[in-house]
Amino acid sequence: YEWFKDYSQFQHLIHAHCSGKNAKILELGCGNSRMSEDMYRDGFTDITATDLSPVAVESKRRRCSDLNYGIKVLVADIMDMPFKDASFDVVIEKGVMDVLFVDSGSPWDPEPQTRARVDATLKEVHRVLGANGPHFRRPFFEASDFEWSMEYSTFGDSFHYYFYTLRK
Repeated sequence: YEWFKDYSQFQHLIHAHCSGKNAKILELGCGNSRMSEDMYRDGFTDITATDLSPVAVESKRRRCSDLNYGIKVLVADIMDMPFKDASFDVVIEKGVMDVLFVDSGSPWDPEPQTRARVDATLKEVHRVLGANGPHFRRPFFEASDFEWSMEYSTFGDSFHYYFYTLRK
C-alpha cells in the first residue's frame, strides 16, 4: 500500500537529488510500501528501510529476502535512530511524520508535545544525514536550529504533493 504516490510518480525527483546509484539511502517509516524495492530495481543498492512496527519490518524483510534484494530492513524509532552521525547521503520521509500529528489539535498550530516530537525527529535526520545530503515539511524545516537550505517541488494532478529537499 502506498500512502502517497508510488515510486514511479516521483522517481525523477529522486534521480535529481541523488549523487548516483551508490548513494546510501535511508527510508523512514517504510511500512508495507514497496518504494525501497522499486528503488532497488531502479539500480539503487545501498538502501536501509526502517519502521517502528516489528510486523511491518518482518513483512518487508521477507519480501526483500524472497526477491534476493540486499535492502537492510530494521525496527527503528524516527526520534532515536540507531545510526552513526552522517551515515546516509539521502534520507527519505514519505509521510511518516504524519503520525506525529495524530491527536495533536490543528496541524497548523500543533500542541507543544507534537512540536517536540517533530523537532526530535528532525534533529535525528539532521544528525544521520551527511554533508550535502537532501531530506525529502516547511515551517519545521526552516527552524533556525538546522543548518540546511530548503527547496521544494510539487507534483500531482488534482491533489498536489510536496517534495522537500534539505541540504546540509
